[in-house]
Amino acid sequence: MKVNAEKFLDNLNQYKFEKTVFFVTGNEEGLVNKIQNIILSKQKPNICGEIKILDLKIDKNINLKELSHNQSLFNKSNFFQIKNPDDSLIGVLEKINYNNNTIVISGENIKNNSKIKKYFDFHKKFYSIVCYSLTKVFKKKLVDKLFNKNNCMLSKDAYWFFLENSSDKYQMLENEILKISNYNKVNISIEDISKLSSNMGMLQFEDLFFQCIGSSNQSILRKSRKTIRSSADAYNFLQIAKNFLKILIYSSERKNKESIANLVEHYLPKYLFRQKSSFELAVIKADLSKMIIINSLLQKTELFLRKNDSGYLIIIQRFLLNFSKIMR
Repeated sequence: MKVNAEKFLDNLNQYKFEKTVFFVTGNEEGLVNKIQNIILSKQKPNICGEIKILDLKIDKNINLKELSHNQSLFNKSNFFQIKNPDDSLIGVLEKINYNNNTIVISGENIKNNSKIKKYFDFHKKFYSIVCYSLTKVFKKKLVDKLFNKNNCMLSKDAYWFFLENSSDKYQMLENEILKISNYNKVNISIEDISKLSSNMGMLQFEDLFFQCIGSSNQSILRKSRKTIRSSADAYNFLQIAKNFLKILIYSSERKNKESIANLVEHYLPKYLFRQKSSFELAVIKADLSKMIIINSLLQKTELFLRKNDSGYLIIIQRFLLNFSKIMR
């Protein structure tokens, strides 16, 4: 039976963890590993014996049927972890007695239309758990749960900053939360989050973007010299600019239907509440014709940067000044 990994994690008490088969696949390796570890942790020590790890890409001549019939010492059940399965495994699984075996199978690059994937998706007793990047709803739930578990308190803007900018990959997200929790500070600020996370320069890049809305050319150039200190910074800033351009396009399309206040409430990331007035001004000034020109400017800037990344600062400054001019 097919089960989404998020649904599985939310309802662990509904599943049978022993004397069955789990088929865990998907493009999110960290979540695949997490699911496997949870299944293993649910095995009762007094029942589960030795854990046997088999890689079918390497151990092609392994007789799984024979191994599964060998009962471990003290009559404990077998636990098999199988990697790199293929369609030939189906015939073997049909011949195994599961009264004494629990099997977890994980595979990379398993196609949805493969025979083995369909076999588990429609099996009445075996589980087919699919692992993808976390959805926004589940990610928020997980972040709340892990921060509470670690007794970690964040300020309101720090919380929303982390939620917006942290990874949607399970293991990376968990590692980031653990790092912040170990910081051992009461009411962690957005600056603390920025220093501790992998998105350390994110706030500075966002500040530079909003600097172009209503600030003087001198202020923009001064801010850019402090913020853009490498070609990597230049590329990261352009990614931020692309993200905000999309937001401005969406809000421009809805200006005739909604108030500016509603658009700001809906589209401005909550952790950027300090940029509210700049964002309001940007929404007021923005229209689709300007957004098309800025999008073209972004593409040209990225092309110039690829051809001559040693001139990263001048290239970004030229973009900033032209962007500011268009938005006036």
